[in-house]
Amino acid sequence: MESKTLTSEQIEQLHKFCAFHDVKYYDVQIELVDHLATAIEKLWETEHELSFDEALFRVAEKFGVDPFRFSAPDSLLPFPIGKENANAGFDAITEARTKALGRRYDRLQIRYFFEFFKLPKIVLTISSILVIFILFRSTNNKILTAGIVQGIFLCAFLSYWFFVYRKEIKLKIVPEKSFLLYDYLRTWKNTPLIFAILSPAIINAITKLFEIQDKYSFFNFISAEFLAAIIITLFAILAIVTGIYLPKRIKEDIQKEFPQFCN
Repeated sequence: MESKTLTSEQIEQLHKFCAFHDVKYYDVQIELVDHLATAIEKLWETEHELSFDEALFRVAEKFGVDPFRFSAPDSLLPFPIGKENANAGFDAITEARTKALGRRYDRLQIRYFFEFFKLPKIVLTISSILVIFILFRSTNNKILTAGIVQGIFLCAFLSYWFFVYRKEIKLKIVPEKSFLLYDYLRTWKNTPLIFAILSPAIINAITKLFEIQDKYSFFNFISAEFLAAIIITLFAILAIVTGIYLPKRIKEDIQKEFPQFCN
């Protein structure tokens, strides 16, 4: 006997089942639908005569949803009315899958972060450090130089971010859908403002660095100018990676995975 598989309409019904039980994010729903679909098709292997409604009823119970309480007599979507914690099992599964998906997205962003430090970008990073180091060595007022370098970078970076990049990274999702991955995009796209706030602290740290360079023998091995060049360069790279590169990659992932829900 040929094995039964779920149709696209039945898969959509499983998404409605998840949404009905307060699974907010569509990408989390996909994770749960996969588990539900696998359980239903496995049940059909031994009980081929079961309808989809009956199979969902049976699987819902195994997934921790009370199958004997409904929102309407003809509903396929069990709803625990008047029974505390009747949906606790499914809630626990939802929470676990949400955390697992979040960890997967975290690993993906870490990979994107380190992908940035490859050729030719690593060469540009080293070149930037050397250029700033030479600039410090060739000037008498190193603190003023550090402030000018930092100011030029921030002005250029924030101007690009405000007037160009925010329009490029803008992504409209259809109103009835939400995604855990889209929350990451909204978080990262505002990080340049954090770097703008931190900029005075970086200048202050560099000022302190130059002030103590004559007091400690450590600077016999590495110059304060070189350390300051590294600090400024890494600050700029972190601003670019977290404020521009990561949001761009996340937007591309959303458009690739869920093009039907993006405007």
